[in-house]
This record gives sequence, structure tokens and C-alpha cells, in this order.
Amino acid sequence: MNFPLMLQVGFTEMDNKHQQSEKGCDALSVLPSSFLLQIFQYLELQDLLNCAEVCCTWKSIIQSGVLWSQINLSVAKDWITDCTVKNILQSYRLFVTHLNLRGCTSLQWSSLRFVSECRNLQELNVSECFNVTDMMVQRILEGCPCLLYLNLSCTLLTNKTLQELSRNCLSLQYLSLAYCDRFTDEGFLYLATGKGCHNLIHLNLSGCTQLTVAGFRYISAGCPALEEIVINDMLTLSDSCVLALLTRCHCLSAISLLDAPHLSDIAFKAVAEAAKLKSFSIEEFMIPQIGCVPKLHTDFSQSNKDTPDCNSYVQSTPVHIISFVHSNLSTIIDMTKELPQDIRGKMVDLGKVEMRYNNISKKLGNYQLTDLSWNALFRSSQGLRRLHAAECPGMTDASLKSVASLQHLRYLNISYCNRVTDVGVQYLTKGCSANELQELNVSHCSHITDISVMRIAQRLCKLLHLNLSYCERLTDSAVEWLGGSSLCSLDLSSCNIQDQGLATLEGIPLRKLVIAKCFSVTDAGIKKLCKNVTDLEHVDISHCVALSDAAVRAFSFYCRGLVALRMVGCFKMTDMAVQYLTSGSQYLRELDVSGCVLLTDLTLWYLERICPPLSSITMACCSGISRAAASKLQPRVTYWEHSSDTPPYWFGYNMGHLVTKPSK
Repeated sequence: MNFPLMLQVGFTEMDNKHQQSEKGCDALSVLPSSFLLQIFQYLELQDLLNCAEVCCTWKSIIQSGVLWSQINLSVAKDWITDCTVKNILQSYRLFVTHLNLRGCTSLQWSSLRFVSECRNLQELNVSECFNVTDMMVQRILEGCPCLLYLNLSCTLLTNKTLQELSRNCLSLQYLSLAYCDRFTDEGFLYLATGKGCHNLIHLNLSGCTQLTVAGFRYISAGCPALEEIVINDMLTLSDSCVLALLTRCHCLSAISLLDAPHLSDIAFKAVAEAAKLKSFSIEEFMIPQIGCVPKLHTDFSQSNKDTPDCNSYVQSTPVHIISFVHSNLSTIIDMTKELPQDIRGKMVDLGKVEMRYNNISKKLGNYQLTDLSWNALFRSSQGLRRLHAAECPGMTDASLKSVASLQHLRYLNISYCNRVTDVGVQYLTKGCSANELQELNVSHCSHITDISVMRIAQRLCKLLHLNLSYCERLTDSAVEWLGGSSLCSLDLSSCNIQDQGLATLEGIPLRKLVIAKCFSVTDAGIKKLCKNVTDLEHVDISHCVALSDAAVRAFSFYCRGLVALRMVGCFKMTDMAVQYLTSGSQYLRELDVSGCVLLTDLTLWYLERICPPLSSITMACCSGISRAAASKLQPRVTYWEHSSDTPPYWFGYNMGHLVTKPSK
């Protein structure tokens, strides 16, 4: 049916429904059913269920089945019940093709058994469902022969599930077993000897440190058609594992090996010889950024004799937690001094933890990878489009010279590669890769100066995303070169940028700007920036301690399309800033005001006016906002966080008073 005919049918249907509306029908029902269907597709599950109870017209449209092909229950995991899931799956089982149950731990087999009746199901996600058992998965797999995508990550499933996969999943193409630690090498032996999973093209085994060389050998035998494999967070991964995987997997085009510190040139040369890569990711162990640290859980219920030995404790503890303890050791020690003696006696000796950490830190990091590895890889993978090589100390200027030969490269991340200098960037900008590169991340490359930014601006004509954060040698001169470029995303966090530099960002289609920890930027600089760059949608001014309400006023007045704003640790902000924001930014969806200690309950009153569209609000360390007032906003947003804690020291101030800048 052509468009004019569709339009004519729509108007005819509207005329008929208009006559019904005069008899008491609601105005929305006057629209053609096809238009109503389009509207209902934007609703969340709970809203959709409520709309089905409004009137017979709405109910008939919602129950048509078209709206139920893709069901996402993960967003409803806090309120969904077995009865609701049972009714939905029973009613629309023939229409369901995509089902997301991520994190729905409250659901029982009484409702989950109806998943097996969705005979046309193609995608199923049960990640983080610790309630799902091998028996449940077996029944589901038997009833869903068309499965193409299966995500079992972060579950307690065992080898029995892998055995069922080898029996039933003949068409499966995507499988994620990330962070599942209950299965062993034997489970993959089933894949090698069974009839299922031979068409698998994507496999995620991140965090499955229990796998040995034998397991990778079975994977290679059972899944020879693999094109993409993700093996992140595998501190036990060795060259032998990679060699075993490559025995029969010759179709690999994408490999991710983040946090695999024991790989050497041997593995890289094997990859170079066996695979024609389009995407490659590798990264050494990464110490978490302050502000994103893991939570430490300490159990003092044990007696002294049950307290583990320091060495065994540290060896069995995730390395990222050890590093957090080390980086905040002095603060933790001061805190423990205030604990009662009986509790302190049951804690691990933190001095020994520091000694053990120093030993571990010398072994972490993929120092075994050299220029030879990169050269071999790039010579054999000229079709490489995506390269993630963050925190690889073996990446040098010579390596970038090889990268420059990649004609199809579109994404490059060499953050924390401290041996890269202006010379390496010069190689990159003069090579073939300069023609197609769209995203470049050189964050924490401490040797890069304004000259590199000049070359990037002049030669990388298709560049859309640029991350220069923590390149502390960069000045306003670097920013001046970016004026008139095609950038839509720019990160200048912790660079030596001042108002003059921001004022030069003219004629640039920026949608996202991050200038966190640019301590010299003032309200005047923000105002000049906003006048020149009015299309900003995502802004991060966190820890820009010189900024006040006037800066937010500028964003609100000039950048009317603002969608997300982070102003963490901007201790000069008051309720007036939020008033400006809610008056001018009518499309704001995400707001983070953590550490803005001068905000009061009045802020919540302003925010209520833009809920929706506001769907995410973070108010950590906001001592001026009461819990009672903050809780009133919680039901109206998707993500909500509030605490009255004192801002931590890395926010740059204490109780609203600026202190010395913490060393990194």
C-alpha cells in the first residue's frame, strides 16, 4: 500500500472514530489504530499494562500482539510478579521473539516455565538471575528451538547446562557465559562432541578464570565458526590458551583480551597468523578511577583463629580491590585506628597488604608485548577497524607507525600508553589511517603536547570523538586548533585549559563536552563557550570548583537541547542553579549534583517540574537535602541516588571549603 492510500485510509478511519468521540469516546481513540500502535510502542511495560485497562479500544490494540515481540522485564524487576509474567507469556507466547529477564531474581519456576512455550523465541537474556537453575534452562532450551542469542552471564549454571546446549541449540549464534564460575573444561567437551553450538559466531567467556588450556582446546574443536570472542578479566589467560583456541578457529575477526597480563609476543604472533581481525582489544590491569571504587565488605564475625593469613587473603582477593586498598591505605589506616581493639585484632595487617600489593603490581601489566607483536598483528590485519590498546606500556611511537598503515581504522584507544609522544601522533596523522579515523582516545598520554593536537585537527578530517583527558601538557593553544573541526564529542578533563581556550571553540558541532577538573575555568569562560556552541546535549563540569550558578545559567539559556549534566563537586552551586536549569532545559534527562553541599530541599521542588523528562538524578553527599524530600522524587525517576555523607577528600574540598588538590 502506497503512502497516499495509507493516508486516505487513516483519514477515513479518523472520520469514523470522530463520530464515536462525540458519543463519549476519548480524543486519543480518534486516531487510526496504526498511529495508536506507534504511540504505545514508546511506553514502558507497566504503563502498557495500565493502558490496557483504560478502555476496550486501547485494550484491543495493546493485545494485538505486535507490541509484545520484544519484552524487556529487566526494567520492571523491582515490581514484576510471577502472576504478571505468567499472564504476559501465556497471552503472547506466539509473538515473543526477544525476552530480557536480566536481574529478575524474584521470579520462580511457576512463571519462568512459560518461557519454554515461546516457540518463536530468538533472543533470551537471563544474566544476573541467580535463581535460574540447570533444570530451568534445560526445559527452556527444549521448548525454544529457534534460539539465536543466549545470555547466561553472572549465573550459577554448571556443566549440565553446557550439555543441554550441545543437544538442543543447533542454530545458536551468540552465547555469553561471562563470570559463570560453576562450569569447567569438561562442559566444553560436550560442545566439541555434541551436535549443538557448531554455528556459534560470538562467545563471551570474560572472568571465567577456571578455564584451562584443555577448555580452550574443546572450544576450538566445537565452535570452529567463531568470529568474535571476548575473554576479558582473565588474569589466568596464557599464551598456551590462545594457541589452543586458534587451532581450528580461523574465522576470528574480533578478539577482546582486556586485563590479560600474561600474554606475550607468542600469542600475538599466533593471532596475526591465524586471524584476519577487524576489531582487537587488549588492556593491562586497570586501577579504578577515584569516584568509581568498589565497595569493600568486611566480616568481623569470625574468631581470631579463623582469620585468614595475609598472603592467602591477598592472593584470593580480586586485584582491583587490593589496588584500591593500596591507593587509599593511609585513609583506611586512620579509619581503623578509631575502631575497638577487639575488632582491629581480627583485621588483616594493612602493612603486609601494602608489601604484598607491591609484589603483585610488579607482575601486572602486559609488559611482555613489544613492537614486534604490534607490527605482526597489523601486517596481517589490514582490515582492522577497531583497536583498543589502552594501558599497554609496550605501545611506543614505533607501534603507532605500524598503526598508521591501517587504511580502514575507525576507532583507536591508546590511553595510558605513556611511551607515546608527539612523534607517534605525527606518524598516525601522516599515515593511511588518518583518512577514516572517527574516534581517538589518547587520555593520560603524558608526553603529548599542543603540537599533537594541531596535527590531529589538521589531518584527521573525519574525526568525531576525541578524548584528551589528563594530557596535562595541553594548554589553550591546543583547544584553539580544534575550532572549526567536525568534532561532536570532546573530553578535556584535567587539562591546563582556561577561559581563553574555551572561547575559541567556534564553528564546531559539539554535542558532548567534558571539562571535569579544569580548575581554571570560570563562569565567564562557560558563558563564552555556550554562546559559540549552542548544540550541546551532554556536559560534565564536575570538580570545576571555580564555577557557580552563573555557569548553569549560561547552559540553560544558550544550550536549550541539554540532555545530561554532571556537576559533581561544584561546591558553589546553590538552588538557584537548579532553578535556572529547570527553567531553560526542558529536555534534561540526567542530572548529577553529588557533592553540591549548598543545595537544599528547594532543589527537589524545582526538579519535580521536569519529571518527566528527567529520569536519572544522583544526589550523593548532598547534606543540605533531606532524605524525606529526596525520597518523594524517587518514584518519578528511573534512577535515583541520595546520601547525606560528607564529601570524600578527592572532591577537592571539605564541608564546602576548598582544600589542596589531591595528587593523582
